[in-house]
Amino acid sequence: MERSRLPITALLMLALLPGVLSASNISPTDKYAWGHGSGWHNYRPTGGGVTVYPDHLEGYAWSENLGWLRLGSHEGGGTHSYPNTSNTDWGVNNDGSGNLSGYAWSHSAGWINFSPSNGGISIDGTTGDFAGHAWSENSGWLRFKSDSAPAYKVALENAGEATVAPFDFTDQTDVALDTQVTSNSVTLSIAGTGPAVLGISGGEYQLNGTGPWSSTAGTAVHGTQVRVRHRSANNFNTQVQTVLSVGGENGNFITTTVASGTHYSGQTPASGATASVSLSGGGAGCAFTNAQFLPLSSVPEPPPGGYDFPHGLFDFTAEGCEAGGSITVTITYDTALAPNAEYWKYGPTAEGPDGLPGTSDDGQAHWYVIDATVAGNSVSFSIIDGEIGDDDLSANGVIVDQGGPGVRLAATIPTLAEWARLLLVLLLLMLGMRALRGGKDTAARC
Repeated sequence: MERSRLPITALLMLALLPGVLSASNISPTDKYAWGHGSGWHNYRPTGGGVTVYPDHLEGYAWSENLGWLRLGSHEGGGTHSYPNTSNTDWGVNNDGSGNLSGYAWSHSAGWINFSPSNGGISIDGTTGDFAGHAWSENSGWLRFKSDSAPAYKVALENAGEATVAPFDFTDQTDVALDTQVTSNSVTLSIAGTGPAVLGISGGEYQLNGTGPWSSTAGTAVHGTQVRVRHRSANNFNTQVQTVLSVGGENGNFITTTVASGTHYSGQTPASGATASVSLSGGGAGCAFTNAQFLPLSSVPEPPPGGYDFPHGLFDFTAEGCEAGGSITVTITYDTALAPNAEYWKYGPTAEGPDGLPGTSDDGQAHWYVIDATVAGNSVSFSIIDGEIGDDDLSANGVIVDQGGPGVRLAATIPTLAEWARLLLVLLLLMLGMRALRGGKDTAARC
């Protein structure tokens, strides 16, 4: 490097207090190097600090005699390597194994060579200790570790662990329901000598764009590219979050589904099979804003006796409808419905369970049947906003409903329990013995 060609005016600014700094990963206690001609050098001073990345160093050290020492022209972490060929891109490089090279700069002492002849600096990957000597033409040798009194050294904080720069993914909105969604890719900036432990919740991750997708713990190094994915919610305007943990930093990926739609599909809780639903009518803006299949246990009152609900219940809210308008909902299941199936609803009605207006149970929730057409594996029904079937009982452009097809169970002939059958046998035996005894008495009288 032709150091004499670097304009001095471009470097005078290094005498000023540094402004933008990365968080130092130098130990807060083991942070001193010694220069025979310059005294102590603090690699984690107040207002400064050096950060070690797997491919470079950046930040500032402080010497009472020399002032600020800058370890590189680059700031902000990330992946970087200093060519050390100009006054705009110089600094100390790390070969990934802890061997340092390149130049630091001091306004008072000039260039400090981290890989001089008969010297050189390395970082132990296990202990995080710096060792060796750097060289300055103006201030001589700079030593980074001594075991003799007074013992000193420069070392990494939490040696073997990685310091990860904050990162995050770009959230996505208006995504389709129940769809696998992949995030953007981010490049991890990881300082320190060891890899960062990586974990994930609520999804899967992939490294460097080509590796396998995984939901188990792994590791990442400086410069690793990572993206995540998850399946979007199977309901409208609903969020799903994936959290990727790298070292001590968390990155979030959040998707939000579309606000509404006239079609929905999902698994029914009873059969586990997929059913599809469509909505028509109600005006141009009328659509589902909530839709889900629910088990019977989701309502506080058990269904009527003698009925089976093979597909559970379908719960929905339709909004943006014309006030007082009518909608038609068609549910198509994977198997044919029984011909005697009826569409049962659970919810409040204006007249209440007794069906009589002006009584105390008006507006109470209960089970009741609405008109519906069953054809093969589908059932269709219509609801007028504010009338029977609309749980909010108001003509307000919002229709709330939950219900499902119920099938009357076939009547069965009661069977006797084992003990009852035994009693019946004993009774028959007693009657038989009595009849036999009566026959003997008649014969004797004759």
